[in-house]
Amino acid sequence: ELYVFIRLVHCHLKFKQNNHSVIFFDKEDNQILKFVPPTVTIKGSREFPIETNFINDVLGFIVDQPDLQDMEILNISQIKAKELPEIIGDFKNLRQISIEDCQLMKIPESFLDLPNLDRLYLSNIGMSNFPAWMENLSQIRQLQIANNQLKEFPYFISSLTGIITLNLSGNKITQIPNWIGKLTNLEKLRCQRNMINEIPESLYNLQNLRTVNLSNNQIREIPQFMKFLKNLYYLSVRNNPLTKQSVKILQEIEEKGRYTDYKTF
Repeated sequence: ELYVFIRLVHCHLKFKQNNHSVIFFDKEDNQILKFVPPTVTIKGSREFPIETNFINDVLGFIVDQPDLQDMEILNISQIKAKELPEIIGDFKNLRQISIEDCQLMKIPESFLDLPNLDRLYLSNIGMSNFPAWMENLSQIRQLQIANNQLKEFPYFISSLTGIITLNLSGNKITQIPNWIGKLTNLEKLRCQRNMINEIPESLYNLQNLRTVNLSNNQIREIPQFMKFLKNLYYLSVRNNPLTKQSVKILQEIEEKGRYTDYKTF
């Protein structure tokens, strides 16, 4: 089966195998593919740039193997491909997809065929817009779109009312939209390293918030209602141009036994 696999993807890869995993290497001993059920990792290298047809062949092989088709986690990074194959939607047990360090043009719509997908990580993939159909990924509980080119919160997120963790750090976002108040299950919000200039009143609706990181933005005013987010235990607004009144509010939050980070360098 391994020999057939190597021929299938039209390349020469070295591999090592034990009872728990199969790992493929390019000629320079860079790890390209790793199968450690239920996880599959595809990672390109300078010597072995990965194109869409390679990923399609790999996943096409896996989906036909009874021992591998129960894949739950798919990690893809440092690929040359501009798009991912729709065959990803054939892996009905996928719970987590992580894509990072590449330049994608679009996200496969076949993600909608993954009923168990609840963790989606899209880091440094060069995208500034995301398709409207992503609003139908209602089962998502953890979403990361960090280190991209976003200038605003993607609107599809407003429909993900079950989301628990949202990470939009390292973008170019200037505002937190009022509709964020619809995400009442949200516990962790990370928007550090953007250009956000204020905290909207609708954030008060998020009474399940436990962690908020807004460091390295342009925020001057901390609203009074932040003192009354009953489950909040960590608030970071480090490196923001805070007013003296805002610092006073943060000190009052600390007096409630919560941790705040508001130092400016």
